[in-house]
Amino acid sequence: MAEMEFEVTNIDLLLSTPPRAWRRRYGIGLNRLNSYKATNYKEYLESSRSGFLKLTWLKKIIKSILLDNLGFTRYLNAFDDWRSLWGLETIPVGRIEWVKGNLCYLPEIPDGQFDALISLSVVEHIPAESLEGALGELLRIMKPDAHWAVTTSATHKDETRFHENSKGLCFSIDDLANFFQASPYDTASPEVVLEKYLRSDCLKNNLAYFYRKSGNNGMPWGVWDPQYIPVGMY
Repeated sequence: MAEMEFEVTNIDLLLSTPPRAWRRRYGIGLNRLNSYKATNYKEYLESSRSGFLKLTWLKKIIKSILLDNLGFTRYLNAFDDWRSLWGLETIPVGRIEWVKGNLCYLPEIPDGQFDALISLSVVEHIPAESLEGALGELLRIMKPDAHWAVTTSATHKDETRFHENSKGLCFSIDDLANFFQASPYDTASPEVVLEKYLRSDCLKNNLAYFYRKSGNNGMPWGVWDPQYIPVGMY
């Protein structure tokens, strides 16, 4: 988004200083909202971090001096090529504000601040009792005519259920309608969609490697056994 000149605000529970390549490219600074409060889900995320992220002081120095500079050059070249491909060379690169905050409570952000909202695999991890308030807060900070795109998890069951491994809700069709005013894009039943998902060799064979490293995720230990349906809403 920033490469297309958008000014981006990234809000998340678990943020640390971004890589040097990002900081140099987008002018990122880390900001923690005064209203921020840690949650059980933040603790879950921290406990689920892969071991390779826990670096010794020597590795941190090597990474900072060598890999970050090398990574920035590669990153710069890759996005310059991408911008050239799409004729964006004359468009300035936007900035990114890196904000540590809780979506359920954002009093520092004024009403109607944003033209658009993108939420990727977030809302299912908001506790059910807080979800309505969180969605109200997101609507508050968006302009009345704002666009939004949300990805989340759904179920073919009649009622919303909790997926223990990934610590996330799987919304029923009724709750997708109640919470998000969403309606199905096509007439296929959730059971049919889940069955297609289950039989997709493309998705099965390209499952991200990190799933194999832990049982605390949407596909525990990388075993292909989909228990919920990925949903995108616009």
